[in-house]
Amino acid sequence: MKVRLRKILTLILIACLLPAVVLPSARSLMEEGLKEFERENYYDSYLIFHKVFHQLPVDVNPYASTSLFMVIRSLYFLDRHEDVIAQAGLFTDTFDESRYRDDVIYTKSASLIKTGCYLPAVSFALKVAYQTERESLQRKALELAREGARQFLTPEEIKTLKALAGSRAEMRGVDLLMAEKMKLEGDVAMARQILQSVKTSLMTLFEVNYYNQILDSMRDEKRPRIDLAVILPLSGPERVTGKALLDGMLFALDRFRHDLTNNISLVVLDNESDILKSIDYTRSVADMEHVIAILGPLSSQDAIAMAPICDYEKIPLFTPTATRDGLSALSPYVYQLNPDQDERAYALARYAVDSLKYKTFAILAPADDYGRRISDSFSRTVARSGGMVVRREWFTDPNDLKSQFMNIRKAAFSLQAADTLDTTNVLLDPELELKTQSDSLKITLKAIDAFYLPIYHNQIESVAPQLAYYNFNTRLLGDGNWLDEGLLSRYRRYVNGIVISADHLMLEQDPRVSFFREEYISQTGKAPDRLTMYGYETMVLILNLIENGNTSREALRLAVNNMGEFRGVIRNVRFSKRKPGVNAAVRLLEFRNNAIYTLQE
Repeated sequence: MKVRLRKILTLILIACLLPAVVLPSARSLMEEGLKEFERENYYDSYLIFHKVFHQLPVDVNPYASTSLFMVIRSLYFLDRHEDVIAQAGLFTDTFDESRYRDDVIYTKSASLIKTGCYLPAVSFALKVAYQTERESLQRKALELAREGARQFLTPEEIKTLKALAGSRAEMRGVDLLMAEKMKLEGDVAMARQILQSVKTSLMTLFEVNYYNQILDSMRDEKRPRIDLAVILPLSGPERVTGKALLDGMLFALDRFRHDLTNNISLVVLDNESDILKSIDYTRSVADMEHVIAILGPLSSQDAIAMAPICDYEKIPLFTPTATRDGLSALSPYVYQLNPDQDERAYALARYAVDSLKYKTFAILAPADDYGRRISDSFSRTVARSGGMVVRREWFTDPNDLKSQFMNIRKAAFSLQAADTLDTTNVLLDPELELKTQSDSLKITLKAIDAFYLPIYHNQIESVAPQLAYYNFNTRLLGDGNWLDEGLLSRYRRYVNGIVISADHLMLEQDPRVSFFREEYISQTGKAPDRLTMYGYETMVLILNLIENGNTSREALRLAVNNMGEFRGVIRNVRFSKRKPGVNAAVRLLEFRNNAIYTLQE
């Protein structure tokens, strides 16, 4: 008793002696940490919250539980899952009554999944589902428990969850997990028996919904089972993009599920933007009997690594976003639903030469792999079509392009002089020969029919005004990075008439886009972005092929090779003999008088 009293008096003394600035300092640090977290600067937020937690004893630190909770969340997004598990244990031991307790346990269970500790992960997730009073967290926790049990636990392991259950309610949850697992294992009779035994004991709405979902899925057993594997980054640095693609795929499947003649399900795998995980998952799903195709990955690098496995295992890979040249050439089982860089440059060059009848071109591109690859494709196509690239220039600094533009002007000037009827007089004309470099810009050069600018989106605001300054009377050609209505409108004085080669067109005034947007918002409560639509269109394309009877891997591959053009909401898909496996449906657009028009689809 005396020891306890002494401890209390010591803490009171410490609190009295603390400087008055401590609490305001902690408050400002918390605000700073939250800002860094919102900016996704997770390492910085971790350092700040860690400092707040440790600057005072827990008993007198008003931000102790909040700062430790944010330490755990920051560590999770840094993929430091072992640390998450350790800090979550400290949290639950120290702050048993905290309002963040359920969130911490959920985060711990998610990290346990990441580290391969599937049984405790499912156990903790199930506890959260039954303990929390927040519906959104309850839904997330139950889904994590279901996914963990479906993909990683055996029926014997699910049985052991009952020994870990802390209440009768959790035991009901284990029964539902077992029923779903038995259904997936093909033992429908046992699944029905389990559901019958728990039917009258269900006490919460989410249990009833889960029960009904299992029943509905068993009714689907009358339809042939087909699985599609989805390999995307759902955590890590590219998680936002990966989740947007997956959201679109799920929306399409839910929208058409009841009209399908096949029981189609997704096997969703998070590669965490890790190539090695993508490789491992590709090998795993190739061994799954019911998986007939893989949708994903996000990056070209991952797709390159997965292609040889898909080729060996003869399983089609449909990548919604990869644009790397030569990817589909790695295997006849790889399909790029996004036109690659070569295809975009090819379509634009052919249109410029064949339809616009242009003969002379200049190119200004960034001095990197992207700039060189796409410029090479454009130049090669122009040459084969009978045109000529007068000058190619590279840059590293988009803010200072004087030497590049002057080199192009010099080439254009020579060409313009050579095309004049009296060449000698033009070359000796003092008005041309003796101009200073500054004065020479007064001469409008018309010898270059078109100027190809495959530059990055964030370089446009620097390049466009400089192009106007150097006084070319020419048509501008751009890649998909130029497809930004706001940016084009802002610089319309310089870029009016530009022709853009793009993979999609997403305009608010397009009735197809507005209809899809309204329907998606009504169903999900959030607006779709371009990647959501990519995911939706990818899924609709595959569903159409499957519903036409192509229910095996080889049948699906042959059907894709022979299909006509698929018309999506913002993107079409068409494969050609020139480059099998690469979407050739490039959209050619023109920005004219502050509006975007379609020239060719």
